[in-house]
Amino acid sequence: MTSLRLLLAFLTLEISCSAEETVVLGMHRRSEGQIEVVATVPSSTDFYTDFVRPKRPVLMKNAVPLSSTPMKWTDDYLSSKYGNLEVELETGKKEDRSKFGFFSTLKKFIENYKKKSVYMIGSLPKPLRNDWSIPQCLSCGGFTANLFDARIWFSSGGTSSVLHVDQYENLHCVVFGSKKLILMDSQYIHVIENYNYKKGYYEMDVDKVDLDEFPSLRKIPWFEATVEKGDCIYIPYLWLHQVRSYADEEERNLAVNLWWSRFRFNESDCFTNDAVRQKSLNDIHFKPELSTRDMLMDLASNGFLSADDFASTLHERVGLEKESARKAFVKLSGGGYEDISVEKIENLEYETLVSLTNYLQQLAANEQMNNDESQNDYDDSDSFQDDIPDELKDMAIYPEDENADADYDNNELEKKTEL
Repeated sequence: MTSLRLLLAFLTLEISCSAEETVVLGMHRRSEGQIEVVATVPSSTDFYTDFVRPKRPVLMKNAVPLSSTPMKWTDDYLSSKYGNLEVELETGKKEDRSKFGFFSTLKKFIENYKKKSVYMIGSLPKPLRNDWSIPQCLSCGGFTANLFDARIWFSSGGTSSVLHVDQYENLHCVVFGSKKLILMDSQYIHVIENYNYKKGYYEMDVDKVDLDEFPSLRKIPWFEATVEKGDCIYIPYLWLHQVRSYADEEERNLAVNLWWSRFRFNESDCFTNDAVRQKSLNDIHFKPELSTRDMLMDLASNGFLSADDFASTLHERVGLEKESARKAFVKLSGGGYEDISVEKIENLEYETLVSLTNYLQQLAANEQMNNDESQNDYDDSDSFQDDIPDELKDMAIYPEDENADADYDNNELEKKTEL
């Protein structure tokens, strides 16, 4: 009897411990508190000096004026004025990076998003960019010259992201609804277990975190932020974050974020006439290939980039064969395998980055084709439809669908971070 009691007590303890070790991310340990909050949007100089250069997150209250055009983006307004725009959607509200998205029209999305599990995520369509003014904190000094994407996040709330990092600087602004973020300093990026280098996220269930699998979370400090309607949050390069969205009384949550590449701030630029003029996002020439420069700078963290480091990293994180990567390095260096200084990388001409990016993409595409010829027929109508849940198939369109706006210039920046 005593042995039976001991066995039952042991099993009860085991079950209790297991339950205690599985928690929602954010309940794993006490927060260090809210990130810094400022009541007014800082100037570009102050923003760079106080926050961007030291990599300090900050929440800016009322950064999107209530009188601005985005605050007028009602469902009726968007559907009637921009309903034919082609947009990219994700299935489900809990992020799953193993799934593929699909295309629809903005009108079809608006007709369905409050009653179906679907989430609009993608580059902000060009017509909508005209409604969005550059925030004061990004108006000069080099920010606009280094912007490479503006993205829209639109749902009925209740979405949750994976814990991830962006290899870009990020200003995320909420137009409707609110968002809550968990943030951790970039110094812990390689401390937490199960980091997926190719996709830039941690392979964990944020609603059910196993602390035996992720024991480092018990020790890593984290901060929180609540971003409300009209607020913008700056998330520094490589800071870990996880995001949950909440709907407003109209069952809507909508946000726009701006990504930019790291650069050296030029204060003299803030004294030009052009810097004073208020610009919309349509005045900006976005440069998605700048993300390639960021990758190169990361690889040259010790001051130089070697051919071996370049080839090994691209093989590990992107799957490119090392010999192919070494060919790309020769193209970058100008004809040899000598180390490249970080100064040279910083000063690469944009045309060079475009050429290198296209070359790497072509190499990767050729290798994929050689490795699996059966994928040539992937884009036929049957397989396209098979990837979409039944309840959403009536929303799907093909890129060449005549009902979609052919003038929509969707830049092909991958929405999933690759680091």
